[in-house]
Amino acid sequence: MTRPLIVGPDQVGTPFPVVVETTVEAGFGRGSAELGCPTANIPPGLLAKLDTGVYYGWAVVDQAREPATVPEWVEQAKQRERKIDVNYGSKLGPLAGTCFPMVMSIGWNPFYDNKQKSAEVHIIHQFPDSFYGAAIKIVVLGFIRNEQSYDSVDALIEDIQTDIKVALHSLDRPAYAEAQNLIS
Repeated sequence: MTRPLIVGPDQVGTPFPVVVETTVEAGFGRGSAELGCPTANIPPGLLAKLDTGVYYGWAVVDQAREPATVPEWVEQAKQRERKIDVNYGSKLGPLAGTCFPMVMSIGWNPFYDNKQKSAEVHIIHQFPDSFYGAAIKIVVLGFIRNEQSYDSVDALIEDIQTDIKVALHSLDRPAYAEAQNLIS
């Protein structure tokens, strides 16, 4: 089935824009490893007013101060035996504070039958290092599609690649490009 490459009206409209500022957390580790699509996970409760599905917008990642206590998500990653480099964005270098397009999945990831809801931001840029613990600001500007399950990992990857194309084309409109100013 062919999907349109531009979604949403020409002007950003209700319930968008949605702006969130938080910290990048460790997820399940599937984005990079299995899907070739690294994600910056954020607390899904911050986006409670949005339905589950795939969205597009802009994201800025910046260096954060190391907290006084170890965040709960770091402990959870250790319990899942995930080895992560929690560097609070210290390796971002000149990419810190730069605004990039993003696609984001909010939901239960039916293909993986998740037991907990997640919000996974894929920033459309190839970063040289991870940035767990970094500060992240996103502005969600539109909805791409509902969450769904797939017959294979390849079908999921193909749909993710289409989501990225849709996001880039949709963000190329003047009102959407201008919305970068909300977070940068």
